[in-house]
Amino acid sequence: RGVGAKDDRLRTFFDAMALQLKEPVIVSKMAARKKITGNFEFHDPNALLEKLSLQLGLIWYFDGQAIYIYDASEMRNAVVSLRNVSLNEFNNFLKRSGLYNKNYPLRGDNRKGTFYVSGPPVYVDMVVNAATMMDKQNDGIELGRQKIGVMRLNNTFVGDRTYNLRDQKMVIPGIATAIERLLQGEEQPLGNIVSSEPPAMPAFSANGEKGKAANYAGGMSLQEALKQNAAAGNIKIVAYPDTNSLLVKGTAEQVHFIEMLVKALDVAKRHVDLSLWIVDLNK
Repeated sequence: RGVGAKDDRLRTFFDAMALQLKEPVIVSKMAARKKITGNFEFHDPNALLEKLSLQLGLIWYFDGQAIYIYDASEMRNAVVSLRNVSLNEFNNFLKRSGLYNKNYPLRGDNRKGTFYVSGPPVYVDMVVNAATMMDKQNDGIELGRQKIGVMRLNNTFVGDRTYNLRDQKMVIPGIATAIERLLQGEEQPLGNIVSSEPPAMPAFSANGEKGKAANYAGGMSLQEALKQNAAAGNIKIVAYPDTNSLLVKGTAEQVHFIEMLVKALDVAKRHVDLSLWIVDLNK
């Protein structure tokens, strides 16, 4: 299988290639303006596309349904930050679905969710959309006014760790315990902020003098009411060590607050290098 071209536009050449491969080939306007000459065999399409890309300054991507051809100047890039999915998990998803392309790798820390991608526009758009979809799938479960959030930790432990040091039991609290201690005393039910009965209407004198309004007889001061309102509502936090994740149940605002707190606490630690020397002593 092959085709000959003599000063043909790339669109014409790739139309002939699409007939031979029985795969649709989509060529951008900028790439279509270029011309090509020669005889080409299609027994190895990937090798042919790689060769043409180097010679003509093209980039291409095959998504399993169609081949997309672009001019190299049309290359796009994007930086994506995932909150609930690591880069390693996302890379595995792309490979399982057949969308991954080794020519345009995702660069970043595999344990974290922030990565950089550069490649053909259709590939970059696909990666960004897929990352957004996966992140939303793990964004939490809505239960009426309540929400359950799942927050995976990458740099610290969700549960407590126990060590024995000189016959003493040492417990290093995890993120779940630390946050629970922070919120101790905040899980109070919302009390009555105003009195159940309004103050009585002031009496009007017969001679037209203005009456004095009665003092407000509410059950608590404004300052006390604001404090109690801020502490109202229950937040439930559960550690899930199997995936080193934190389960949070509360209102959407409460879950978002815990999420921001976890993000601030889950930071990479500075590595400490230790050297071990073994010395043999002969008596």
